[in-house]
Amino acid sequence: MNQDKRQIFTPSKIHNDKILDYYKDISCLIFGSASGILQLKAINGLIYFLLTSLMSSLLFHWAMITFRNNQYKYGLKDFYINPISEVYLGNIGKQIAIFTMMWCLLSALIS
Repeated sequence: MNQDKRQIFTPSKIHNDKILDYYKDISCLIFGSASGILQLKAINGLIYFLLTSLMSSLLFHWAMITFRNNQYKYGLKDFYINPISEVYLGNIGKQIAIFTMMWCLLSALIS
């Protein structure tokens, strides 16, 4: 049984998680605000959340593998233990709550 056991330095892992959480929180605030301003309703708002959440995760993923030092070839697995779970699905409940809060707030203010 040959498994790749990667170890990530704990303070680095905590820092990486904080950066990702901050990025996701800000993007959910912005996209939730846009959804409220656009007056999206019900399923359209949900689809908008899913698309923008996927888009922001892909953008973060792209930035992590593109803007790196050419001397060191790091991948996303060098920063996160399980990148799919952490980058794409991590804290999805918190993201939905932030998005919905801004969506409802700005939708009520506009109408």
